Amino acid sequence: MATFGEFLRSERDRKGLNQSDFGQEVGVIMTDISKIENGHKKFPYANLQRLADFLKKDIEELKTYTLRTF
Repeated sequence: MATFGEFLRSERDRKGLNQSDFGQEVGVIMTDISKIENGHKKFPYANLQRLADFLKKDIEELKTYTLRTF
């Protein structure tokens, strides 16, 4: 199973965005996106709804995913 960071990178790539542009969309700075994708930092829980909205995913699915992979 992919880590949350791998999932995030896959979704970012699918949308054709660089880390900076993706970060702006979800409210997380580029350096943190890099750290999250590489497993060095957790995605900020406060921004999870914004991420869910941007990815058109259910926030409950993302919550479960983040709990399973961290």
